[in-house]
Amino acid sequence: MAPAEDAQAKELDKRVSGQAFEVILATPAPRAKVSFPLFPPKKTDVPLGERQKKLDAAEERLDLI
Repeated sequence: MAPAEDAQAKELDKRVSGQAFEVILATPAPRAKVSFPLFPPKKTDVPLGERQKKLDAAEERLDLI
C-alpha cells in the first residue's frame, strides 16, 4: 500500500447511505520499475513428434471411455 503522503482523500458529500470520497493519488516516480512484464513470454515450438505422442495418448484415453 502507498504511504499516506502519496494520496489525498477529499470528502465529496454526506448521504443517508454513507459518505462519498475522492481519492487523489500522486504520480509515480520517474524511476519506478514495473513489477510485471509488459509482454508475455514467447511460446516455444513443440516438435511434431511430441505433438503426435500427445494426440496418440488422447486417442487412447478416448478409446477407454
